[in-house]
Amino acid sequence: MSLDRGTLLERLPELTVRLTPSGGVQIERDGEVLRSRGRALSILEAFSEPRTLEAALDILVPGSSAGKVEGLEVIETIFGMLNAGVLRRAGEKGGGKQTQSGSVSPVPSQIALLSDSGRTSSFLAAIAETVRPGDVVLDIGTGTGILAVAAARAGARRVYAVEAGEIAMQARAFIEGSGFADRVTLLRGWSYALSLPERADVLITETIGNDPLDERIVDVVSDARRRLLKDGARSVPRALTVFIQGFVIPEKDLEEMTFGPESVKAWRAAYGMDFEPVRRATDATLRRWSVDPHRAKEWPSAGDPVPLFEVTFDSIPAVPAAVEVELPRFEAGRAAGILLAFEVELSPSVRISTLPADVRPDNSWRSPIWLLPRHRCGPTLGCFRVEARRRIFLEETC
Repeated sequence: MSLDRGTLLERLPELTVRLTPSGGVQIERDGEVLRSRGRALSILEAFSEPRTLEAALDILVPGSSAGKVEGLEVIETIFGMLNAGVLRRAGEKGGGKQTQSGSVSPVPSQIALLSDSGRTSSFLAAIAETVRPGDVVLDIGTGTGILAVAAARAGARRVYAVEAGEIAMQARAFIEGSGFADRVTLLRGWSYALSLPERADVLITETIGNDPLDERIVDVVSDARRRLLKDGARSVPRALTVFIQGFVIPEKDLEEMTFGPESVKAWRAAYGMDFEPVRRATDATLRRWSVDPHRAKEWPSAGDPVPLFEVTFDSIPAVPAAVEVELPRFEAGRAAGILLAFEVELSPSVRISTLPADVRPDNSWRSPIWLLPRHRCGPTLGCFRVEARRRIFLEETC
């Protein structure tokens, strides 16, 4: 659920609340129990009538408006109540419980990340190189909490680990079992809806997607630098360079990505319908797919990688609105694809690459690839306009 300070919330009208001998609070809703602590009763009282998050915080943490650790813990408890359906947006019918229905569990992606030992070990090495004893560290998108704990292990005085997803439950367990729970504070929510009691010396964020911009790393870092970091704060990563590269796609691989002739033949036999018009229409368009860069490593390349732009994170980052590029021509009639890859500078001595020629064997990122129409023009593979917004778009211009 998206939550900001102006969100109007209320508690459900009928709840069963019990106090435990240990001082905890159990809140029952539709036969399910939310176990909470500390300020749960005060939060329920604050939202006994519709209130914005900001107005409730003024009541719950006077003079703080969530700017102290106490206020941050209150926000985390509010998020837990929202996810459990104990609180809801004002005017909603029923509870606002966030269920797994229609959503994807975050656990498989975290397993893939931890299994990508090159990627995770590189982040750990960069954190050890970047974090200094006594630093305040902000880790946005902490996942299981491994990078936050690594920052504490490197000597950070305080680590604020921010996580909006359901994986926050596992992160809390990991942090509590790490031996660094006294220095790592888990904050449940979106970084741009939170405040910190102090500005951070170091930003860590692993919000880099297959398309390196599609997890909004530029927006995340920009907001953090304006509101949450000290001037001159260090960051992991430090910079990101984006490339494209042309490849010849073997027919056997192309068959899996398109309405290929063998597939069309099999579907005609299975369904008694002709998909050949669909195949022809599809072949005439620029289509986006994704591949394992190790697979692309086996394909013939059409020239070297072409750098598109670099984003630096040691200041407020920016990307160009558009870049015009040309790629070399190769044998006419062959199936062509334009693959997107990137190189990340995590620290002065640590880099990771998804370029097929350089990618590590355990890499878990996939590479976006645009499958080109079967026609070509001029002396080049193609003339392209690349637009970088919250993801990267490619348009053929000739």
